[in-house]
Amino acid sequence: FQLRHRIREELGKSYAPSASISMPDFSDQGAITVMVETAPEDADAVAREIQAVGAEMARGRIDADTLNDVRTPFLEQRRQARSTNEWWMNALDGSAQDATNLNDFLTYEGIFASLTLDEIKTYAAKWLVKPPVVAIVVPTPRPAASAASGR
Repeated sequence: FQLRHRIREELGKSYAPSASISMPDFSDQGAITVMVETAPEDADAVAREIQAVGAEMARGRIDADTLNDVRTPFLEQRRQARSTNEWWMNALDGSAQDATNLNDFLTYEGIFASLTLDEIKTYAAKWLVKPPVVAIVVPTPRPAASAASGR
């Protein structure tokens, strides 16, 4: 929510910034990935803004409205996905040998819905203070067509 507000609405540097999180089972590590399409000349400023949002969240600048602005559509998307064959195929994958994946799929929404604002702030303070790995990918300029090539 904050990324969209700051990068899209305030700066006008991207239409649809996105963020995702990966937290493998039985691990104390994970990854938060933020992807933004922007003009190459804006990439550094956008990267700084992403880091500023993360730093603010690490300092506890998260409120209940922001949490609900993220949680409500996310849970609705998960509920809708549950009615698809793809969701069930992924949920059942490997479940005959190990029911962990199936259990995760079946309990994820309830766990996510039950997270409190204080828990989110605690996790943000723990994970978002670490220095990020930043990768900026810009296209290689194509050489201009020459008059001699007939283009």
